[in-house]
Amino acid sequence: MTSEMGTTMTAGTWRVALASPHTALQLGFPDIFGPDETLWHQQVGRLTRAMECYLAHYGDEPVRVFRAPGRINLRGMHVDTHGGYLNLMTHQRDVLVVAGRGKAALTQAANTDSDFQPLRIARHDLPTWADGEDWAAFLDSDGVHRHVSSQTGSWANYIEGSWLRAAMALGQREMGGLNLVVDSTLPRGASLSSSAALCLALLQSWTGWYGQPLHKDALILAAQDAEWFTGSRCGTCDQTAIVSGTQGTILHGALDPRAFDTTGMVPIPFPAALSVLVINSHTRRSLSGIEKVAYTTNRFAYSMAMAILQQTLARLGYEEEVIAQSDVLSRITPERLGGEGAVYRILKEIPESLTLDALRTGYVLPDLDHEYERYFGDVDRAHRPTSIALRGPLLFGIAESARAHQFAKAIQEENFVYAGQLMTWGHDGDRRITGDGLPAIQPVGDAYLDGMMKQNGPIVACPGAYGASIPALDTLVDRSLALGALGASLTGAGMAGTVLALCKKEAAETIRTGLVDYMSGSAYAEIAHLPAPLSDGALEDAVVVNRSVAGAGELRLEM
Repeated sequence: MTSEMGTTMTAGTWRVALASPHTALQLGFPDIFGPDETLWHQQVGRLTRAMECYLAHYGDEPVRVFRAPGRINLRGMHVDTHGGYLNLMTHQRDVLVVAGRGKAALTQAANTDSDFQPLRIARHDLPTWADGEDWAAFLDSDGVHRHVSSQTGSWANYIEGSWLRAAMALGQREMGGLNLVVDSTLPRGASLSSSAALCLALLQSWTGWYGQPLHKDALILAAQDAEWFTGSRCGTCDQTAIVSGTQGTILHGALDPRAFDTTGMVPIPFPAALSVLVINSHTRRSLSGIEKVAYTTNRFAYSMAMAILQQTLARLGYEEEVIAQSDVLSRITPERLGGEGAVYRILKEIPESLTLDALRTGYVLPDLDHEYERYFGDVDRAHRPTSIALRGPLLFGIAESARAHQFAKAIQEENFVYAGQLMTWGHDGDRRITGDGLPAIQPVGDAYLDGMMKQNGPIVACPGAYGASIPALDTLVDRSLALGALGASLTGAGMAGTVLALCKKEAAETIRTGLVDYMSGSAYAEIAHLPAPLSDGALEDAVVVNRSVAGAGELRLEM
């Protein structure tokens, strides 16, 4: 029996209980995973494996179990940090953490994946915050930078960041450690939020053992903070999906990064007539050299976009109320700005690119140099960009938020062809190569905007220019469409990872089979820069149908 204040079962008792044919029902798996009994059996098998690992490392101690699923984003790429609309779903593969109360100042962590070496982390070896110091200032300290950089690439950073952030949240500077076992079915580096899921499961473990569970918004922000400790500068959409997602729904809405609140995120039933294929490209993001600079430059430009847009509106004579409300992407709409044509006229006033000096003299950007250093501080000065593209990323953000808003309406109205088209238009803004293998060129020049004005073309049809794809992802998008998908797009930050394909349910298996066949060949291996064609094992779950499941939480075995 287990409850927050009641008896907590030992790992050995869990292992025995998991052998019962009724375990899945006792764990409430129908409410978590839906009617798919295959998922139930897989989860029981993983729990058994994790308990055996715990027993081998720590012995038969009382334990608690926390899970956090992955996530996908059907539309609303790269806009969460600027308050754009999103369409989030949970994904059935997840992170499990078995946690027992450890020694006072020691955390030990083991992983069922042998790629991860066991850890012993002493609290006195970790950096700590000064009295009155908040998390952001703590992260900017030299001590944190030195500590994290000394173990770059180690999963210890996620364990430590979660431990420290939980301690700050509960006001327990000397919070004790845990004995941990981690088991994950989320592919690493595949843009399915394996890092966010790990941080969330770890945070719940610490707050569950040493205090009270955090309110969901506080938990989401704490998980973002824990991931920032590792060096990531993620937004909050991944954590929001993982915490707030539910079975059979799309979570739609916008998140304001300055006044975070998830109450505006609305669940929309996912239509039974559709399926989403989750296509793991088996590529890994590796940002270095020219590629890193190109990717980071767009993100840096994006960080300046709202201030540049608002100052442009002021120069064009817009009312102060309109200017003030044009502070997040979800509020920058044709309706607010005077129509589609007005949006194009505004964008024409924003240069396609500017040098840093021109940015300093042309706009009031007090955070310019700080942000530039934050994005490019680890890039050799000789390779840092001196010219920043502005119009393309801004056009992408405005159009992408509008696409995400329209996508939710299209799903609700069962206009599935249009929903698919919105996905594909969005990917075109990230595209690096065309279907013919040529470099993709996203139009953002004056002539293009003039043409859109003349046609009164919808802003959602403008791809913009963000450029976060790679040829392997573009090829998987094109192959999905050729096989009959309604629409396809990368998901997540891009530069590697996963493609989503929206399909009619009856066509999903044919499309899945065609994609697996293509990915098994040498042509795909070449474009994905793989050392050899994918093995049968890698192909087994390279393309899966998404199952949206319940959000993160504790697994309780009711006996």
